[in-house]
Amino acid sequence: MPWPTILHLIPAGGGGTERFARDLTMQCMAYRHLLLHVGTDSAALEDVQSRKFAGLKRPDTPSFARFASGLIATYQINVVHLHYVGADALEWIEWLAAQSVTLIVSLHDLGFSSPQLFAAATCAEPPVDPAWTQRLRAMFARAQGVTAPSDFLAQRFSEIFPGVKLQVIAPGISDVTPILKRRLATRPTVGLIGAFGAHKGSELAEAVWKLDAAKSIRWVLIGYTENHLFPAHTEDPEIIVHGPFEVAEAATLIDDYDIDLMWFPNRLAESFSYALSESWAAARPALVPAHGALGERVRIHGGGWIAHDSRDAARVLEELVWALEQSRDPSLRAELDARRADCIPRLPAMAAAFQSIYARIAMSPVHEAEVWSTAEVQAFLETQLGALTFRQENVRLARDYGQVRVWADKLENSVREVGEDRDRWIAAFDQQAEFVKRLSQSVSEVQAELKSWVDRAWLAEAQIGQLSAEQAHLSEKLRVADAQIVDLQTALSAQTQRAEAATAWGVELDRRLLVVHTELAHAQTQIADLHTEIAPLRIKGHRYDRVLSWVPSSLKQIARRLAARRRAPGSESV
Repeated sequence: MPWPTILHLIPAGGGGTERFARDLTMQCMAYRHLLLHVGTDSAALEDVQSRKFAGLKRPDTPSFARFASGLIATYQINVVHLHYVGADALEWIEWLAAQSVTLIVSLHDLGFSSPQLFAAATCAEPPVDPAWTQRLRAMFARAQGVTAPSDFLAQRFSEIFPGVKLQVIAPGISDVTPILKRRLATRPTVGLIGAFGAHKGSELAEAVWKLDAAKSIRWVLIGYTENHLFPAHTEDPEIIVHGPFEVAEAATLIDDYDIDLMWFPNRLAESFSYALSESWAAARPALVPAHGALGERVRIHGGGWIAHDSRDAARVLEELVWALEQSRDPSLRAELDARRADCIPRLPAMAAAFQSIYARIAMSPVHEAEVWSTAEVQAFLETQLGALTFRQENVRLARDYGQVRVWADKLENSVREVGEDRDRWIAAFDQQAEFVKRLSQSVSEVQAELKSWVDRAWLAEAQIGQLSAEQAHLSEKLRVADAQIVDLQTALSAQTQRAEAATAWGVELDRRLLVVHTELAHAQTQIADLHTEIAPLRIKGHRYDRVLSWVPSSLKQIARRLAARRRAPGSESV
């Protein structure tokens, strides 16, 4: 029986939502998992186990129902796990609301309150859009399970959808291995982590960095912003941009950069924050806003301080300086190190909670009659993308391409500035080239001489190898000859022993023949004597036979009987 199949609908932009879904697919191995990366104009279907991808065109609205039902049937999907509540997923949301396929919804942000969540991130919690929430009610009412990552998000959801049952399951991380260094930086260091857009507070961070007082602090961005896309290191103030990173390395990077305090300048309320978990995994305190799950988690567990809700860069910097002084207290870091396992949700616990949900829900049957036809496959699949295996980093680049287009103009300006210095660089390069040319000539001469010595060495080594081979061949022949001589000597010794034995046997045989001849001569003498004695007896016998021939037969019979009686044992003489 094939494993049940779960389709995870996630946003094409990746981020924490994709990390959450992928962690589930790696932990819940009793199911076959597919990821549908939903974008504005297209989507990509990923088979997690086989690492294969299929590009899907976004069909026209009248064709979407056939597209969705055919996708569910073609890939034999039993459960749809919706991780994305946003405008790009609206057609899926409305279609799922009217179907019988088993549905689970996991909330990852405030997208259920407004479709313009990130576009209008001018405040912590954008106003609720009644028209939008009305379009979602049927889908949430039909879902067999709804989960939220924090009490904050669960409360906001229940305020809008009061009749829907909801379960809080905190996203877990796989490792809280103790960090070995935990040293204090030479300069006070503030760290930020993640891909920083406007909703994450990139504008506030840029404003703080421009202040004179910021020059006394070392700033480390583990990630990137719209204005700092690539790894870089600037001075005055000192800002280190690490660039993209693997999530498994986050806590180690925080420690490697000797960060004292993690800063979260988020404008939009966070629903949970993997970044805070990674900060605590590195035993680093954090300065967080009061709103959202960031403030909620710090209020519950400690591990940092709650900043005032201010967009004033100078005031924010004052709070950072104060928190930075507190965070450099070794006793505080030791306390965080001792308590961090209690503050950070673990991945196995998260997976176990979802395993329980998957186990209790009813799996939808697959309707084979709704499988896509060949013509529909050609219509829905993107050209050149079906059944091809991509490396994960290529897929990530493809999903990030839409964001990169926004930054292309800024990148072109940077390239133009570099081009203005080209002549100076070319002159310097020409000088370097002349030096390299002279150096190359010297190197060529040395290389030629070295090559000559190498050739001689190779020739000598070849000759030595040939002589060694001949010596080995002669040694083998000598060994074989020695073995043959030993065999011949052994055979000769055996032959000598047999000859000596044969000679001794011949002497013994001659002796025995002499004895036999002597006995034979004696026997012949005795035989001759017997012949001599028998001759007169034969004459007498002939005489008796003639006399007996004259005796009557009756008398012969009487004589025989009397002779028989005399010979019988125990008989008496008559």
